[in-house]
Amino acid sequence: MSAFKKQIAGKHYLDFKIQPMDFFIQNNISKIDGDIIQYVIRQKGDPIENIDKAIHCLELKREAIKNGTK
Repeated sequence: MSAFKKQIAGKHYLDFKIQPMDFFIQNNISKIDGDIIQYVIRQKGDPIENIDKAIHCLELKREAIKNGTK
């Protein structure tokens, strides 16, 4: 069985037509950008907390760009 056809602790990513990790790999998306996308589309937990996590990742990315460490 493909690792993309199973999920540990839940099935929320299996409900997507393409799993987020598969999308990230196929499109060469960075870790920070993948985290931002994943928090925005996340369907479990507190939706406001997920948005706050995405915003925090965006702030981290902005700071890294400003500091020239992107």
